[in-house]
Amino acid sequence: MPSLIEPTQPIAGFETNRIALRDGITTRVLDTGTPQGADPSAPPVVLVHGLAASIEIWRDILPTLAASYRVVAFDLPGFGHSDKPDVDYRALSFFVPMFHAFLDAAGIDKGHMVGSSLGASLLIRHGSRHPERYASAVCANPGGFGTHIHPFLRVPTIPGLGAVMSRPQRATNAFGVRIAVHKKAKRTRALVDEVDAFSRLPGAHRAFVRTLRGIATPLKVKEMDVFEREARQFEALEIPTRVVWGEQDRIFPVAQLETVQDYMPSARREVLPEVGHYPQIDAPDAFCTILLDHLHEAEQRLSHVRNKSR
Repeated sequence: MPSLIEPTQPIAGFETNRIALRDGITTRVLDTGTPQGADPSAPPVVLVHGLAASIEIWRDILPTLAASYRVVAFDLPGFGHSDKPDVDYRALSFFVPMFHAFLDAAGIDKGHMVGSSLGASLLIRHGSRHPERYASAVCANPGGFGTHIHPFLRVPTIPGLGAVMSRPQRATNAFGVRIAVHKKAKRTRALVDEVDAFSRLPGAHRAFVRTLRGIATPLKVKEMDVFEREARQFEALEIPTRVVWGEQDRIFPVAQLETVQDYMPSARREVLPEVGHYPQIDAPDAFCTILLDHLHEAEQRLSHVRNKSR
């Protein structure tokens, strides 16, 4: 099936373009520009999606955020309309340096980072190493804070058979949408069509399987001790942070917020009822309210720091 989303098609009315990262890898980027009346020197809001997602996952919150802030979103390499190289898709050796390369290529010295799922975990890993790039962070339903992952995402990690058993099929992709999106009305045919189309792009399945195998085995989550050190280091850097979780998340259960409280006690924690793994889909208005409140507080803090340094 051909992709229903062309690489240059606007998303929520905003144009997309391509950008070169590193090692010959390019990806798609959306930049809303600075809205009229906003401070052009203010850090932009940078949106980082998760596993097997794309810029499109932010479409319902883009207009609201872009009314007050410059918003920049991109396809993580391996997903969406990015290049999908034949590499090991591991967090520290691939996603962290690729995200850093994206910030450099986009000319973003410092940003308000907003991550979802894998993208949220990526912010903690990257931010613990490069705190100078962070004005603030919002992590929505991040992985890494517990051993439970829905069995659906363990299947691809089975040696040998996993890649075959998880090959793109519409029924399988529809089930993936069902466990990730809590509200039935939000699990539209158009959303399933979009997920199914992206999963069939050349190299997409390979990236999906290798990313999961870098995270987990059929029986356990890998390198949890490493992520704990990164999260505690992120906490020590005093980056203004909120962690948002859908109460009905079936991918990473909301109980994992207890570990967030242990590793990152200063992070403000928010639980959204009747919301699954993607608050930007299940409850875009409520999620935007949290984001705008967080951004307002973070900007006030930045202004206070700038005034003190004068």
